[in-house]
Amino acid sequence: MPLPLRKGEFQQDFDVIILQMLLNIEGSPARRLKPDGHFGDGTLEAVIKFQKALSPPVPLETLGIVDERTWRELQAKVGSPRIALTFDDGPHASLTAPLLDGLDWWGAKATFFVVGEMAGRHPQILKRVADSGHEVGNHSWDHTGYCRPSFADIDAVIEDVRRAHEAIVAVVGQAKAPRVMRPPYGWVDTFREDRIQHIAGLDYAVVGWDVDPRDWESPAKAIYDYVLLNTKPGVNILLHDIQKNTMVAMLGNFGGASLPGVASVGALRVLCTVYELVTVSQLAGVGKTYSKGGLTSRACPALAPSSPSN
Repeated sequence: MPLPLRKGEFQQDFDVIILQMLLNIEGSPARRLKPDGHFGDGTLEAVIKFQKALSPPVPLETLGIVDERTWRELQAKVGSPRIALTFDDGPHASLTAPLLDGLDWWGAKATFFVVGEMAGRHPQILKRVADSGHEVGNHSWDHTGYCRPSFADIDAVIEDVRRAHEAIVAVVGQAKAPRVMRPPYGWVDTFREDRIQHIAGLDYAVVGWDVDPRDWESPAKAIYDYVLLNTKPGVNILLHDIQKNTMVAMLGNFGGASLPGVASVGALRVLCTVYELVTVSQLAGVGKTYSKGGLTSRACPALAPSSPSN
């Protein structure tokens, strides 16, 4: 590379961001986010800590200098840990296809939690999702939360899941039928989760999330920063392929909007440089047992007139 990192210096470039993420995985707190949105000054100390632990250790005169050996040793130590990107509420008429282009370019796989009603509106886009090797999940028929009075009867929940399932299968085929389910807003109590997992013939696993940048209300740069600062091996990240700001954050530029400076590469490129991006079922290792994030058994909230889209 090499990247000199000395006290008092700060380099805001793509390689330094990658370095900070690798060090953070290794266990050295290399990333701090300043109020101005820039990465902070923990990197030098983390580099020196890593270099001192090498065998043989890095010579004193080169401590804090990221030479080829340091970079190679760090990459070898970390390997390619896995994470999962998940996208809810689509497919979208104009946003999902560019996202698929980006995922295909970087060889990344994702899970798309599809709303049944949207499957009928945009069947060709959904078919491309499935044909590209991404996982298709069930996200209800029309995104009405299961804690609402209309779903007080568990049979109504089951019928909603089944209706969405049938709409999705009509497009992607039985061989690619969804086997994972994310309830709208993550609202489902333990009893309903158990029943959803055992709908006759469907056998869904209910999936929550670990990292939520609240992309439905956040600007693109805030989404980018939050995802990079909170991602670690094994997490599944909640995003929405119906939000333009999410496309800008992930792709770097989209629809005439772009991220500033080094962030213009987009979060997707950064994540794919450090991690292997897989589906939630691949992340779990067993497709029918994945329940992640602690949200699939949370209590129903007091209902407001309107709620965020998850």
